[in-house]
Amino acid sequence: MRQQAKIRSQRGVAMIFAIMMLFLFTLSALFAVDTGFQQRKVTESVVGARVRNYYRAQSGMVDAFERIRRNQVPPGSSGGDFTDPDWPPSPVVYYIDLDTDTADAAQTAADDVFITISKVDATTDLRTVVCRSIGL
Repeated sequence: MRQQAKIRSQRGVAMIFAIMMLFLFTLSALFAVDTGFQQRKVTESVVGARVRNYYRAQSGMVDAFERIRRNQVPPGSSGGDFTDPDWPPSPVVYYIDLDTDTADAAQTAADDVFITISKVDATTDLRTVVCRSIGL
């Protein structure tokens, strides 16, 4: 009789131990899954910012090439045009706000892209156009 009570007591302890272990395993699995989701969010955020920056800079390139093709002088530039290989004497710098599709010679808080266009290089016969995304 006493031995049966002892076995029941051991079964109870084993059951409590098994439930506690199951709880710990479940908790650690949930932690691992949550960590995976958090890492995925961070990765998507970083990759998303890079992609946005790429397309912002790309839009600046398109704007600069269209201005050169149409011989449309950027804002803040005085005299001259793109048909003259020595124009501009110093690189032209302007900024674009993609939300309003406006270009300015001075940077504002709303600007998204920084663009620089230089004169034709004597060696390569090409203009240098540099575009950088601002912000993000």
